[in-house]
Amino acid sequence: MVAAASLAISAWGTWKSAQVADDQLSQSKDARDDDLRQQVSRITYWPEDGKVVIANRSYATAYAYMSYGTLEGVLDIGLLPPCTLLSFDRSVLNPPVDVDLAIVDASGRSWRRTSVGQIIAVNLEPPTDMEGSYEFGGDKPPVQFATAPAKGCG
Repeated sequence: MVAAASLAISAWGTWKSAQVADDQLSQSKDARDDDLRQQVSRITYWPEDGKVVIANRSYATAYAYMSYGTLEGVLDIGLLPPCTLLSFDRSVLNPPVDVDLAIVDASGRSWRRTSVGQIIAVNLEPPTDMEGSYEFGGDKPPVQFATAPAKGCG
């Protein structure tokens, strides 16, 4: 009888140890995901007074372009300097609707930040045939970008 009780307690202890190990593994994965998203979580964009503003509040440069979900209809932003706000006239987006911001971070990982702020890991390659202008909108002139220091950098 004592042996059966001892075996039951041992089995319960092993089961609890396995639960703790699973919890620790899950926490480690969450922490790793947070580390991977550290830079991209500090890159945001929003519409403001007829303009689109992109803020890179990280200490690292990133590559970015705006997309309608595919490379058709892309605005190549190019390199986003660290600690910088970049803005441009929203009318260059044709049509001027909600778009995603595609980002390649300093480590080469690619992300898509949706218009509602969601960050999604994706497989993207920066467009190689663009030079900071609206390529798919016909004969539009190059986009004029304005820059300013970003507050809350780091």
